[in-house]
Amino acid sequence: MASTNNLKKTQEFFNQWQDYHRLVEELDTYKATAEILRGEIRGTVLDVGNGGVFNYDVQQAEKIVLVDIAEELVAKHDWPPNVTFKWGDATHLPVESDSFDTVLLQLILHQIGRAHV
Repeated sequence: MASTNNLKKTQEFFNQWQDYHRLVEELDTYKATAEILRGEIRGTVLDVGNGGVFNYDVQQAEKIVLVDIAEELVAKHDWPPNVTFKWGDATHLPVESDSFDTVLLQLILHQIGRAHV
């Protein structure tokens, strides 16, 4: 399970960025990553630290498993039909590691590093 420190830091991040989802659409980094991902998403996808934001075409994947520790995502029920959410920590993933064709970690490494400092 995610450490208390990690959960606290993630919650602080989401509280600080009330407009997080809107900002993701405007950030050059996400736009550039979306361009790179075009055509690369396939099969069964593991998207770690997704934050509830897709900057790629979810229809390209047969199945997408999101793993995130953001508590507000637990209650969300309007995921696309091929998307499943699993609450979990990126350092202790609640999935079988050999069951994915594509794995995404977009802009979360700074969160993982901060949690272990």
